Amino acid sequence: MVIKDKIIPIIDSSIKKEESMIVLNSIIDLIDLSFTEFESTSIIIRGCVIRNLSLHTSWFKQGFLLEDNIILNKVIFEMGGHNDEPICIKSNVFRDFFSFFDCQFKELLIVENNIFKQGTNLFCNMHTEGDSFGIKMRVNNNIGILDSERID
Repeated sequence: MVIKDKIIPIIDSSIKKEESMIVLNSIIDLIDLSFTEFESTSIIIRGCVIRNLSLHTSWFKQGFLLEDNIILNKVIFEMGGHNDEPICIKSNVFRDFFSFFDCQFKELLIVENNIFKQGTNLFCNMHTEGDSFGIKMRVNNNIGILDSERID
C-alpha cells in the first residue's frame, strides 16, 4: 500500500495486514505502531511531518525506514527492534527526546544524518543488560546528544 501527499489522522498497527506500507510526503497526526510485531510487513515513512510517533515494543521483522521526516513528539522505541532486516533512521529532525531503552536489534541498525534536538539514549544504552545492539550498527553524522541518561 502506498499513501502519498495526504493529510492523515492516524496510522496504526492494522497495517500489519499489508505486505508493505509506504507513506510519502504527508502530514500525519498519529502513527501508533506500539506493541505490534510486523512479521511480514516492511514499512517506509519518508518526507512526512509527524505530530505523534509511538513505537513502544514495535518489532520490525521485515525492516523499517524512517527518512527525511520531522517528528514533533518524544519517541519511545523501548523494547523495540527484533529485526530480521535493517532498521534505518536517516535524515530526520526529532524535536523531542528519542528513547532506545531496552531495544534488541538482530540485524543492522542505521542511524545517520539526524538531528536529535533533545537528545537520545542510543549510546547510553548500548552496553546495558537487556540492550543488544551488537556490531551491526552504523551511526554517522548525527547532531545532538547521543548518550543522554534521560529515561523519561
